[in-house]
Amino acid sequence: MGCTVGGVGLTICTTMGCNFDCPYCFENHKAGKMSAEVQDDVVALAERMLDAAQRKALSVTWFGGEPLLAPDVIEALSAGKTEPEAHLYPL
Repeated sequence: MGCTVGGVGLTICTTMGCNFDCPYCFENHKAGKMSAEVQDDVVALAERMLDAAQRKALSVTWFGGEPLLAPDVIEALSAGKTEPEAHLYPL
C-alpha cells in the first residue's frame, strides 16, 4: 500500500485458496473468500487513502493463493468506487 505515480496503490487478498495442489507446497490453503463486511471495509480504506493522498487514481494488485478463484469479490470491489471521477486500475 502506498502512493504510485499519479495515484495510490493497494494490494488486496481476495482469497487464500489455491487451485494448483502442488505436491511440494507447505501452505495450508484455507477455503473461503473475503466476506462482504471486509469488502466494505476495503472500499472505505481505499477511499480514505485517496482522500489522504489527495489523489483520484487507485492502482490495485490482486493477491492471494489464487485471487481469480473469487472473481465475484474482484468485481464487487472494482465496482465499489463511490465517486465517478475515481478510477480503479487493476494490475
